[in-house]
Amino acid sequence: MEAGNPSSVNEEQAAAQIFRKIRPSCIALSQLTITPVSNCGSSQLLDALKQLDLEIHDAIDSQAGLITIPTNLADYVFVPIAELLKKPSITDSELEYTLAIINELIEHCWALPGRMSGILFRQLLPLITFLIGGPPNKVEIENHSDETLENGVLCIKNLLIGAQNQGNGFLENILKEVKMMASLGHCVTVLLGCCLQCSKLEVKLQSLQSLGQLFQGIQDGEVISLMLPGVVSTFTKLVKLRPHYKVITEMFNVLSVVMVYTFDDFDLDARLDTLQELQQLKDVEPLKEGSLDEEFKVIIPENPSGKMHRTTAWLKVTLYQVRRALEIILKPVPNWLEHPEFRDAVFHIDISILRNCLASCSLLIPTVLKSMASLYTYDHSVEKSMTTTLAYSRNVSTLVEHLRTSLDESMADIGFSLGSPDSEKSSTLIGNIEFFLRCLISFQAVDKFMTRNIIEKLHSELTFVVQRTNSADSRRKHLVSGNEGEAYSTEIALVTSDYLDGALDHELKHTNVFAGVLEVSVVDSLASLLKVVASIPGVQLDISEYTPPSNFGKNINSVIDQSILLWIMDTAVNSAKERDSEFRMTESEGLDEFLSYSTNGPPADSELVARRQNIFTSLEVASDILEVNATGDINSIGSVMSSVVSLRTIGHACEVLGEEFRPELIDYLYPVIDRLASSNDVIRDEAQFATLKIASTLYGGSVKSLVYDNRDYLLDALSLRMTGDSLTPRLPIILIILIRIGGADLLQQLGDVITAIFTLLDSYYTYTSLSEGLFLVLSEVVDQIYKSYFCNFDFDKLARDSNEDNVLFHTPWGMNSMEEAIDFAQQKADVLGDGGEGEDDDLDERVKGDKILEISRDSDSDDEVQSVSSQHPEIPEDSEKWTSPMHDKTYGLVVDILEYAERLAKNQSSNLTIMALKLINRIIPLIASQRSRFLPVASSQWDFAASFLLTFNDPRIISLALKILRSLIDFGSTFFASKFTQLFNDLENSSFYTGLINRERDIFNKRRQLKQQMAKVIVKNRTSTSINWEEGMFIGISSFLQFCLLKLGRFIPMDVAAKAIGISIVYDSDRDDYGYFDDLADYMKLKC
Repeated sequence: MEAGNPSSVNEEQAAAQIFRKIRPSCIALSQLTITPVSNCGSSQLLDALKQLDLEIHDAIDSQAGLITIPTNLADYVFVPIAELLKKPSITDSELEYTLAIINELIEHCWALPGRMSGILFRQLLPLITFLIGGPPNKVEIENHSDETLENGVLCIKNLLIGAQNQGNGFLENILKEVKMMASLGHCVTVLLGCCLQCSKLEVKLQSLQSLGQLFQGIQDGEVISLMLPGVVSTFTKLVKLRPHYKVITEMFNVLSVVMVYTFDDFDLDARLDTLQELQQLKDVEPLKEGSLDEEFKVIIPENPSGKMHRTTAWLKVTLYQVRRALEIILKPVPNWLEHPEFRDAVFHIDISILRNCLASCSLLIPTVLKSMASLYTYDHSVEKSMTTTLAYSRNVSTLVEHLRTSLDESMADIGFSLGSPDSEKSSTLIGNIEFFLRCLISFQAVDKFMTRNIIEKLHSELTFVVQRTNSADSRRKHLVSGNEGEAYSTEIALVTSDYLDGALDHELKHTNVFAGVLEVSVVDSLASLLKVVASIPGVQLDISEYTPPSNFGKNINSVIDQSILLWIMDTAVNSAKERDSEFRMTESEGLDEFLSYSTNGPPADSELVARRQNIFTSLEVASDILEVNATGDINSIGSVMSSVVSLRTIGHACEVLGEEFRPELIDYLYPVIDRLASSNDVIRDEAQFATLKIASTLYGGSVKSLVYDNRDYLLDALSLRMTGDSLTPRLPIILIILIRIGGADLLQQLGDVITAIFTLLDSYYTYTSLSEGLFLVLSEVVDQIYKSYFCNFDFDKLARDSNEDNVLFHTPWGMNSMEEAIDFAQQKADVLGDGGEGEDDDLDERVKGDKILEISRDSDSDDEVQSVSSQHPEIPEDSEKWTSPMHDKTYGLVVDILEYAERLAKNQSSNLTIMALKLINRIIPLIASQRSRFLPVASSQWDFAASFLLTFNDPRIISLALKILRSLIDFGSTFFASKFTQLFNDLENSSFYTGLINRERDIFNKRRQLKQQMAKVIVKNRTSTSINWEEGMFIGISSFLQFCLLKLGRFIPMDVAAKAIGISIVYDSDRDDYGYFDDLADYMKLKC
């Protein structure tokens, strides 16, 4: 026995097993169909069909699909089916299972190689088509369910697959038969109806796949051209229904086959009717304007036999109809384009038309190119695939002409598109232009005229759109706050809040250059287009020739015009840098070699020279624009846009030039730093970007190093702008930002600038806003001193160490320990020599008397300085030990700031007064860090602060004055005991404070009594949102008096202490908060 026989035996056994399984069902069905009585609609017939279908399906599945149905068994099963189909009628349910059985027979028997005869195919194809579609003259697909249609379409699909499996041109030969034409037409109509009318996705997909197989089998353009109108019409309706993207994907696969076979250039021998010589003009008839004949220039040679259907006249009529249909079919649908398989199908039909039908379908090429451009928006590799595929096409010159025409038409529409509110439409048009241009670049079909035309068109249209928007924006009315001082202070706080820690935000995102004019998507599309323009060979030369000189006018329209051109230049140069990493010239040797090119050198050298020249030109334009905008309306659309473009240009230029930009930095750094202080957050963010790029390129990413290394230039630039007409409200903001970024290192260099600030304060103290801004600068200087010198400094310890006297207990000669007494005795012996005992007693009495007098009298500042000196005889006046963390020079600077704050505090502006008092309170701890210099300065400050309590009624000012006095006592301790006593007496004699204290004391007493009475009563929401200024002043005074009693203790006279406790006890009754006078506090508490 041969080796192959066991397999044959197994197949026979499996076939026999299938026969035994389905035989009963076949007999049962035969009994119902062969009988002359019609059983149509009976449940027995339907059940028999279901049973037979189920058993065939189960039998095949049981063998995992590895067996086939023998031909004789298929014929046996088909006998009752044939008898059933002879009946005059059949229900839809019966037809559903009948077609399912036929499909099983086709798929597992007749579709196999060698199993199908031509007769069988010719019988089954029209039969199945008739069963699901009805007669040719009256197609009625809607009468069947989706399941029935699905089984019928599967039969047709598997029948076509089976015909192809037979090989040797079996399917092609049958479909070419004339007698099959009617059946083919009917089948195409039915399949088109199924894909259009059925709601089930699988039916639509199977119908389209069957159509594709059918057209692939026909392979005859003449035959398919007859079916083209119906196919295109149905597909147009199908697209309008917006079905699932998979349906449209299959539809494009079918349509590409139809288009290629129908309009194949080689098959039609189509050629374009071009002018070969002038003599041909004699035969040209004049055309009416707008005539469609102007577009149609294709000629198909006549067929001598006269049997060809596809003639020139046919082509002309057909193409106009197909073009209208393709404009609908190929219209981009974003939801569909998101799927790669859909884009592949669109690309396939587009490239098929361009490759095979470029001449005959010349009217369709613009539509096809737009379709290809829509794919390019999602996948830029489409352009490369297209140009690579068509690079060696015989009609590539025709394609280039179409691309140029499409580019010109799109460029002509860009003005209307940019002015349209539909951003998606604008982005689509710009994307089309980019695609057309990239294709022309790949085909090396871009000339200098085309490049200049694109640049000029973009420049003019963008300028017009921005100028129009800026003009409309400038006519809007803006409300201006009436309190300019407060608005200015708020502006400074908002602007400088970006630099609180002295660092720039590295996570900022670039803003839209054309904010308020164009959407981000449109701007991104324009930038992408300009990058493609920058890839054109020789474009840098074209840009340099197009760029006019930078001496433009100072009106906003001229600024906008130049800024648009600047943006085009910057985008082109920056994109060139991205493509050419070797463009950055970081070595002088490379630069010298680069500049030593000859006129006969390669074009690449001249292109690089033009790039470099364009960079420096763009820097000059950017600087001029920023200079003009420095004095204009910074919040107008045109000003913001031009400033952002200029700053971005400077940053990009630094990145491209690298170290070569360092010598140029001195010309462009201050304009960038100046915009860090802009009140417009968009400009401010862009200035931060530019600063970070410069720092990253030249200073290792350190903005602090950038500022410090260029401090001389920056400070000189600031000094020049602190006089005359150059003085602007933004100057203090710039100083604050520089101080925050530069930190303590920069403070040492600010001597001249601070001197200039003092001069300005002397000259412009009546200008409240400017004075406030300058005071904020001085306040920032103080803040930086705190951060730099006092970061970990313990001011509480300094205050404790300043308490040189024991305020709770009396000590001999004001000493705290026996060691101090011994030291004092030794000093006394050194000073007095061998004086007698009487002299020692006199000296002790003088020292003691000085201490008593110092507590009780109100001496002037000079006397108190002498008194302090007398209290510390161990420290000679001519020797000063430096204890402050600050340098001597910095300490002097702080004292100077204090003096100017004191001078300008009593100003007509309450805001300025408050700022000065706050600054003074901040400075007191700093000057207290050097004890030997503190007390003389603090003595005058006491009288200064006390004067505000006696001359001002503003609660805010009174509160700040009390804070200053409290700080002085905190660090000066008993030095201010006599001054406090005098101040208390002055306040006691003031009717304002007397009335205030009496009123508030009564209120507090009544409130305490009421609280006791309502201890068990629940009261909801007793909180008031209003500010009680009098209560706040009373609390401030009480807290101040309490602090002084605790800090000065026994150095306060008893009568003064009693009166002070009488005021503060109603606010704070805790005896521990009164220190030396705790017993007195208990007594006053009982008295109240």
